[in-house]
Amino acid sequence: MKIIHTIAAVAVLASQSSCILITDAATRLAYDLEAGAKKLEASGQSGLEVKHRPLPFPDGVKGDYFVWLQAVRSDKPNSGTLAVGAVNGRRFGTSYHLNYMTVRKDLRIRKKAGEPTYLMLSKTGLADEANLRGDKSIEVISIR
Repeated sequence: MKIIHTIAAVAVLASQSSCILITDAATRLAYDLEAGAKKLEASGQSGLEVKHRPLPFPDGVKGDYFVWLQAVRSDKPNSGTLAVGAVNGRRFGTSYHLNYMTVRKDLRIRKKAGEPTYLMLSKTGLADEANLRGDKSIEVISIR
């Protein structure tokens, strides 16, 4: 019986950490932004700051790094990439965050190893619906 409980515990831990184990640096930031957008949408707040610190493993960045969010172009609504990478090394990109928000201007920052990045989210258009998820009423307005 003890073995069954141990196997079950390992399975639960593996499933909870699988998003970290099978993603890259940009996708993990996009997931943090998604969580922030959902939290902001559910709140009465007009803004929320998301704190993110890249992991070096797996598919992450070691040392000094950058974060770059490209603006969504008006002629291409699904344009705009989120990139995270080592200053002089491997880079990762995704557009997953655009399922939950928009980016109206390019945002870039360089950080020292271990320093967190802070991204400010803002509600830009409020709807009457209780759950605004997916209508891109959240915008990334600044990065520091």
